[in-house]
Amino acid sequence: MSKQFYCMGRKLGELRNPSSRRYNCLLTVVYAKYFRSVGQTLSTTTYCRREQTRAEEEMRNKCWKWIGHTLRKVPNCVTRQALTWNRQGQRKRGRPKNTLRREMEIDMRKMNNSWTELERKAHDRVGWRMLVGSLCCIGSNKRK
Repeated sequence: MSKQFYCMGRKLGELRNPSSRRYNCLLTVVYAKYFRSVGQTLSTTTYCRREQTRAEEEMRNKCWKWIGHTLRKVPNCVTRQALTWNRQGQRKRGRPKNTLRREMEIDMRKMNNSWTELERKAHDRVGWRMLVGSLCCIGSNKRK
């Protein structure tokens, strides 16, 4: 990087700290100018440089945590019934093709589990956390 980026009111050592937000923003600007693409640059600076998880993995992890929470509810609860509800008819234009239930069934097939096994594992919180962690590892290995 050129010297002009270091002369923005910060000391030389302070700006090189990778945890500072200003340093990340400057890296994004420099990479975008060099590679001519901002989208790829933002993704590389966010999770590759800071060793964070991908956005898709984080969303899947939060979704499965919520599913475990709903499976621990009483069977006549509306949110628990909504997980297994199979809606009939056509979807409206602009709606996603895969619903939450379909995505869950795809992930269940990856883990070789059924609904009854998931309901049983949801009551054991430690086992459920291990199951969700293994699911995120399966999804990340698929992309590599």
